[in-house]
Amino acid sequence: MKRPAILLSLIVLLILFLFLWLGFTQSGLQWIYPKLSSHLPQGLTIHKVDGRLFGPLYLQDISFSSASDNLDVQADKVAIDWNPLALLFAQLDIQSLQLDTLKITRHPTNSQAQSEAVPDFKLPFQSRLRNIQITRISVIENESHYAFDKIEVQADTVFNQLSIRRLKLIAPAYEVSINGDIELTDDFRHRLQAAWKLQLPSKPLIQGKGRLQGSLISTQLTQQVDGPFELNIKATLNNIADNINWTSEVKVKSFDSTRLDPQWPDFRGQASLQLSGDIKQQKVIGQLQAENSQTGGFSAQYDFIADIADQSINIKQLTLASKKTSTVVNGNGLWKPDQSGGRFDLALSWQNLKWPQKGQAWFASEHGSGTLVGSLENYQFSVETDRPWIEAPPSHWQARG
Repeated sequence: MKRPAILLSLIVLLILFLFLWLGFTQSGLQWIYPKLSSHLPQGLTIHKVDGRLFGPLYLQDISFSSASDNLDVQADKVAIDWNPLALLFAQLDIQSLQLDTLKITRHPTNSQAQSEAVPDFKLPFQSRLRNIQITRISVIENESHYAFDKIEVQADTVFNQLSIRRLKLIAPAYEVSINGDIELTDDFRHRLQAAWKLQLPSKPLIQGKGRLQGSLISTQLTQQVDGPFELNIKATLNNIADNINWTSEVKVKSFDSTRLDPQWPDFRGQASLQLSGDIKQQKVIGQLQAENSQTGGFSAQYDFIADIADQSINIKQLTLASKKTSTVVNGNGLWKPDQSGGRFDLALSWQNLKWPQKGQAWFASEHGSGTLVGSLENYQFSVETDRPWIEAPPSHWQARG
């Protein structure tokens, strides 16, 4: 009886020794990795592996390519430390994952993109991502290039529930932090809190915070923004996964143009906007109350449609009114902006228009109208007005050029 028991004990000890050798030594990793590499996903290549299978594990020169998705992913270094004992309790415990220099390239495709349903994620185990850090990220899609300094993640999953304790995205000019819960199934119901900072080229800092709550079918967005302007945003986004569209209301409690850039003309005031549209077209209706050191107080009402595909703005109504001079200017028409100012086809009408508004005016008209067609370098105009200055006798004038 003693001899079989001793033999069985030796076998158990040998298996335990082999298990410890494979998991906790570098030589064990180097022995088993060539045998496991044949089972890696197709398109995944790892040029160098060091460390221990049960952590820490170091990977170098990792690349992944998918021809069906027109996708290439490259990473210089990956360091992983995890708790293998957590597998005994059906848990995946990633204590640390550090990825350096990540490059993601999405190549253009000639085939027409088809919308696909967002897949459900039904994980058979609980996972814990304690500390994930990705540095120097580059994303290239067609002709667009996005660069990020760092991404930090702390999250847990329980079956199809993702709890984000910390998701921080740091880029050269902005920073975003997110926490909350997401259901990784059905319509991806979510309840998220977000805070962000944006550094403008002229140096002022804009920051905001708010929440995003709903599902892929419809979600509610609220944001409070502080900085050179203070505003509140309430928006509803519909059909996020397919043909997204939105409606939103923006209330600008205060703004000061000189806080955005000291070189800009000084405008201070309040505004409100109502926006609705999709990725092809955006409708904007709103009003503004402001003042300027030269023109005094004035108001504006606007109603226009921005056609994103055509890169044009259809101005249905633009009304500027000055309380100080009783001046009212109405405009409508089409504008196709570009770097040189764009092309325009505008119609104008006015009451009590005087220019310049300070000092001796060389143009003063009680009633008039006009058109402006062309570009800033080459344009045609027409003006029809009563006497264009006070000293002129009562008359009617027309001009074209």
